[in-house]
Amino acid sequence: MADKAKFAFGSLAGLQGALDSGKVDAFDMLCLVDEGVARIGWVDKQGVPQIVNVPEDDVLVVDALPETGKTGVIYIVGEVVYVWNGEKFIVISESTDLTETKEKLAAFEERASSIEAQVSDLGTEMATKVTAEEVATIIENSAIAVEVTEF
Repeated sequence: MADKAKFAFGSLAGLQGALDSGKVDAFDMLCLVDEGVARIGWVDKQGVPQIVNVPEDDVLVVDALPETGKTGVIYIVGEVVYVWNGEKFIVISESTDLTETKEKLAAFEERASSIEAQVSDLGTEMATKVTAEEVATIIENSAIAVEVTEF
């Protein structure tokens, strides 16, 4: 199971394959489109998809947002999901470019390896001080993004 829920975009027909491969797992939010019909749902804690059957006009797949929307309607444009709040469209999910996050994670892992080597060299007494300071700095400088999966 993932540490965080993610938005998964795909089709109802491809959902089981995505579950079997681990691309989608418990607590993930689903945006499914099959033959122009959009559905929303989630994967429960047992890994079972829960698909919400909403009226066809309550979830719309559109190429572009209209100037104004209808309250209570979910609009899907590509891999971005919007709702209308009465004044403007609000993004409720979108694809995230994880390149920067992956680069930060790689730098974090490299720095963690460096710290581990330094701690080993410093000995037990000094290790506690260095580890606490270094870990605090790493945590402050790290960021985690919402993961978006396609299937």
